[in-house]
Amino acid sequence: DRVAQWRVKNVLAAGQVTERKLKGREGWEGLSAHPRLVWRILQEASWADDRELQELWGGLLASSCTEDGLDDSNVLFQDLLSGLTGLQARILNHSCQHAKKFVSTTGLVFAWDCAIERSALGGITGVADIGRIDRELDRLVASGLLASDAGFQAPPVEQDSDGGPLLAVIT
Repeated sequence: DRVAQWRVKNVLAAGQVTERKLKGREGWEGLSAHPRLVWRILQEASWADDRELQELWGGLLASSCTEDGLDDSNVLFQDLLSGLTGLQARILNHSCQHAKKFVSTTGLVFAWDCAIERSALGGITGVADIGRIDRELDRLVASGLLASDAGFQAPPVEQDSDGGPLLAVIT
């Protein structure tokens, strides 16, 4: 069955990411993850053939590993990650890597705005379709992963003498 082989290949790729990330941790051999997390991560990772998504799934599994294997706090990240496309993952990764971060007085980590030039989006996302990029950005905003003012800004609307918007027909 080609689909089953494809899914196994995807799980193995995410597993290699997990192993690579765990090997960098002290005492990694004794770590394990909650079975609920492992099952769902493997299920979802099996559908991810995008390298960015495999990296994220592997990283989530690695970060879910603890000494007692009972911590299920990463369940909330599973839901967020399972709804991402590869394009969205590339935007988020770029934003996280380039945004300036700070720790608040309460100890929470925040990031300053990270502006990306429209001309750079194609290189970051691997997609030239600006309409698709706009939809993907809107979805990231709706899911709370980007600030509510993220995305493309609409140009000012010209108004007629009555104050109503002028409509333009594009031919």
